[in-house]
Amino acid sequence: MNKTIALVMLFLLIFSLTLTAQNLLNEPEGVVFDSLNNRYLVSNWRDGGSIVQIDDQGNQTYFFQGLGNCANMYILDTILYVCVMNNTLVGLSLNDPEPEIVSYLPIATSGFHDIAYDYEGYFYATDWSGGRILKIDIAAQTYSVFVNHDLTSPCGILMDSVKNRLLVCSFGGNPYIQAVDIVTGAVSNIVNTGWENLDDIVMDRDRNFYVSSWTGSVTSVHRFDSTFFLPPDLINTGYGILVDLCYNERDKVIAIANSQQDSFELFELDSDEDNSLLWTDNCLEKYNPLNEDTDGDGVGDSCDNCIETYNPGQEDINQNDIGDACEGCCNGLRGNADCSEIEEPDISDITRLIDFLYITHLELCCEEEGDADGSGGEPDISDITRLIDYLYISHNPLADCP
Repeated sequence: MNKTIALVMLFLLIFSLTLTAQNLLNEPEGVVFDSLNNRYLVSNWRDGGSIVQIDDQGNQTYFFQGLGNCANMYILDTILYVCVMNNTLVGLSLNDPEPEIVSYLPIATSGFHDIAYDYEGYFYATDWSGGRILKIDIAAQTYSVFVNHDLTSPCGILMDSVKNRLLVCSFGGNPYIQAVDIVTGAVSNIVNTGWENLDDIVMDRDRNFYVSSWTGSVTSVHRFDSTFFLPPDLINTGYGILVDLCYNERDKVIAIANSQQDSFELFELDSDEDNSLLWTDNCLEKYNPLNEDTDGDGVGDSCDNCIETYNPGQEDINQNDIGDACEGCCNGLRGNADCSEIEEPDISDITRLIDFLYITHLELCCEEEGDADGSGGEPDISDITRLIDYLYISHNPLADCP
């Protein structure tokens, strides 16, 4: 289901977990969700390099301090791996009362930014200053250059296991989202976004891809479908400087680090909690896990005001929550043959019936309205007679619409 930002903003709840008490965020770079401990962990670029933990009430406390300029992070089992720009990959214990450094791997690069895991014991890390991707053996605590060609300032990186590839987006002037074959290291361009400073890329469980970018003063998050073939949807814009993203599978949320405004945002993808993400949910406001759509009009039965009749526009002229397609076109009294806003019949309705029967024969907007005498079938001379009687002779009331 393709939706523009207007529709997204109408139906989505967007949180800003800025400051409920003390704000410890200082140019936040990376964000991950620690599901075992029900918290977000946000890395700071400034303040000497700290990791801030944020609970579900928005309360902030320090998880770890003094690492140096922290970039993106990755949780593997019970260890939080942090890309530190003093050229180290640091592993921190997640479940100890006092977090400890459990691994420390120096890396010869000045542009260490993001890592992805291949589920076979290796991290792949972007070196944006060197235009490289590094392959890190976690158990052996060693690394090697995996790709050093056809990349320009690689920044965000994601493992796409389904297609056995890495997806890479780049900082600076490289507008391409690129694929790197996990076996051969071959690099190919997937899509030219037309944007600058692509900062991060994440994937939801339905294989939608989300990319953060900032071009000049315009910052944004876009969604691509699984093929990258359809035009992207603009999810949101108007942030400060966007940095990294995180997909929280448990809560169906995209978390967004907002470096310039010292905050991070939570963007819900399943506001009705029916396990259907925004892009496939045909009834965003109500719980409808099966997405039933009896009439095939793209509006789920749980939201459809006329379940068995195709009416994608959900027109409801009298706003009684019953769609016009179910109620018929006739409203109130019969006789409003010209379907004017004034439902009370008048001379213009007689004129319209005369025109329909004897002059232009233009189709009526609603035959039920033209059936003033309630005889059924197509309007005829008896309906003109009935309107004349109602308006100028007996004034006997007209019948209500069916």
